[in-house]
Amino acid sequence: MQRNSAELFFRATNGGNIFAKGFAGGGWLNGGSLDDEDFFAGQIKFSDTFSKIKGDSLAYVTIDLGYDFKLIDGASKLTIGPYAGFNYWGESQVTFGERWNRDDVDGVF
Repeated sequence: MQRNSAELFFRATNGGNIFAKGFAGGGWLNGGSLDDEDFFAGQIKFSDTFSKIKGDSLAYVTIDLGYDFKLIDGASKLTIGPYAGFNYWGESQVTFGERWNRDDVDGVF
């Protein structure tokens, strides 16, 4: 697949030790192909298809919340900020012109 996207990154604090950080982006698919092969146990291929991707969209976001712990304060500073968060990825693809390729069971399925 050929993809393009734009992304925005952010970090915000509450003036204390709590912070939020993350990024969000979105874009579009320019094309490419979807090659799908399915196998039984023993690696016997029972399905092999090829389709052109005409494109569609994608969107993603990650948001993290954390807390800064000051380990050393003074002339030399050391802060550790562990965080946990949430991630979402959404992508849709539209394919056209499915073509069946030869498989290992001569098209039984």
